[in-house]
Amino acid sequence: MMTPIKREPHPIQKLLLKFTSSKLGAKIASRVLPPIDRAILKRTQNRMSLTSLLSGIPVIVLTTTGAKSGLPRTVPLLGVIK
Repeated sequence: MMTPIKREPHPIQKLLLKFTSSKLGAKIASRVLPPIDRAILKRTQNRMSLTSLLSGIPVIVLTTTGAKSGLPRTVPLLGVIK
């Protein structure tokens, strides 16, 4: 079993986390970040995303097969450790 590495967020990351936790920040981030993240994930072969750089939270890329279509579906998820 891997032991997670806990890092203290950078001051800019703390500010961005505070902003995106607000109602307005969440609304803006939910519309702006996903298309940018998709492009960055595609170019870096799922190794890096803007969300992980800004927040300091790792992004896990989950690929699964569609139940009806049989096509692969890829979804980025935030890796939150409790």
